[in-house]
Amino acid sequence: GKFPPEPAEFEQFQHKGNSSLTEAWEAVKRWAHGFDGGLLTLSGPPGVGKTHLARAAWTYLDRHPRDIRPIWCVEGKLVVDLHSALKTQTLGAILPSLMDAGHVIYDDMGTSAQGDWIRGIFDQFIDTRWSNTNLRTLITTNLGANDLSPRVASRLRDKERGSVIVMDAQDYRITRPTG
Repeated sequence: GKFPPEPAEFEQFQHKGNSSLTEAWEAVKRWAHGFDGGLLTLSGPPGVGKTHLARAAWTYLDRHPRDIRPIWCVEGKLVVDLHSALKTQTLGAILPSLMDAGHVIYDDMGTSAQGDWIRGIFDQFIDTRWSNTNLRTLITTNLGANDLSPRVASRLRDKERGSVIVMDAQDYRITRPTG
């Protein structure tokens, strides 16, 4: 589930005139610069810019390293990798690198069908990241707080360590100007 995304820049993000997009843009910039809580979640429908902002944060961190390179993972690929690692008995090599990395950007949380085993790993991931204030995590999701387990939702919304920003806008892929 780990690979570098296509680079993106904060300045390319079209947020002016929409307070929820501006709030998300400002929060992700602060997160990338090491300010605010360690857990930041961007929630909203497809096409509002969650992944663009996550890619911009990854690009910034990659160009201004504070520790090891940030880890980028997309849930669908991560689930495939975890199942493969379970079969090849290499799960012990994947999980610690994901759990303990200084910066993890987790794109598309909740987009794949999750059995109890995957849900348990995800809960452990969030718990580990929440418990250690030195670990910084940026999550994008189409899910709302009611779609998450109460334990995960509570940790993501913890006022001292995390915040959830709901991005409310039309799908940019459909409404963007052409030409």
